[in-house]
Amino acid sequence: KYHLKEDPTKEVIKGLLETGYMKRLSTGNNIIKRSNQYVAGERLNALLSQFLYAVERDFSEDLIKVNRPKKMEADANGKKHKVTDKSFPIIQYHVSSDIYSSTKRTGSDTLIAQSDDGQITHTAALLADHPDVVRLRKINEFLEGCSYALKSPVQIVYSNNSVLEGGRLYCDLQNLPNRRAQIRLNTLLNGNPVAEVDLKCNHPAMLMALNKQQISRDFYSDLAVQARLGRKTIKGLITRFIGAGPNGISLKKQDWLDDGYEPHEIPNHKDIKIVIDLLKQDHPTIFNGCFTGMGVFLQNLEGQIMLDAMCNLIDSNNVPSLPIHDCLFVEAHRIVEAEDALKYTWCKHLAVNFFPHLDVKRVGS
Repeated sequence: KYHLKEDPTKEVIKGLLETGYMKRLSTGNNIIKRSNQYVAGERLNALLSQFLYAVERDFSEDLIKVNRPKKMEADANGKKHKVTDKSFPIIQYHVSSDIYSSTKRTGSDTLIAQSDDGQITHTAALLADHPDVVRLRKINEFLEGCSYALKSPVQIVYSNNSVLEGGRLYCDLQNLPNRRAQIRLNTLLNGNPVAEVDLKCNHPAMLMALNKQQISRDFYSDLAVQARLGRKTIKGLITRFIGAGPNGISLKKQDWLDDGYEPHEIPNHKDIKIVIDLLKQDHPTIFNGCFTGMGVFLQNLEGQIMLDAMCNLIDSNNVPSLPIHDCLFVEAHRIVEAEDALKYTWCKHLAVNFFPHLDVKRVGS
């Protein structure tokens, strides 16, 4: 699509590999239609790293955004798949002093209104004293004076036009890879080395805690041994089970490949049955939260926990932190403070007297 001829392209790639500016990550495969994959080498990383700190987004942007609902729609071949419901316009919510509308659809915290005749109207404002707005402003006013890679404000993204669904925190730092190449963990926060303090198995752990039960520390690994499947496969299945509705999950190979799974890590129908049977038998509390669309509500709870933990760190000792979904990105010498903030905030929101299991990632771990 870039109108490059094959032979010159191969010569350029060969030169980049030989000089160390690029290295091969994986070899292509004609069966699954995947091409060779390359990543930057050490020499190129050194040149690119300076740009990570030169990029900065405007901190006056809207802090709260929303994803439109999905609906099932048949394509030209009659096959149904999810598409965005375009009857809901894309809205970025502004802060306002006006009261926002309520609806019978999802309760008083919704961002749409629906009249008795089915007419839908939209509001594009949240009260200035809405707790999400207050905490986001506090966090971003503090972060504006900090330095970190791909500097941007922390934002909340809701789902289905409701502040009760979704609500995860996002910032551009999350876009830096950290699995196959530890780029994010090799960046700096205020010029200091960093660490990530992670809530382990958080969605199943929250499902258990809502029923006053504590999950095992190595839940995914334990289940993987029982099911004789890889841990990554188990984690992918459980995550999808909790997020799925009654129609179940997709087993399309391309969907899993796009999410970074290798062909041998993609489950089949037999694997799904094995895992479901194990959940029913040994973890009924978690199974009862599967295939009910519970995922968007757990994301909301997770977002609230992270907001409070970040604010508590600011209040306690001016500790900067950034959200990476269910973990906090902090300076490495602040690990203990971040662990305490996550533990106590998690306990408060789940109303339990036991702590969540945490994992700490640092460079090389």
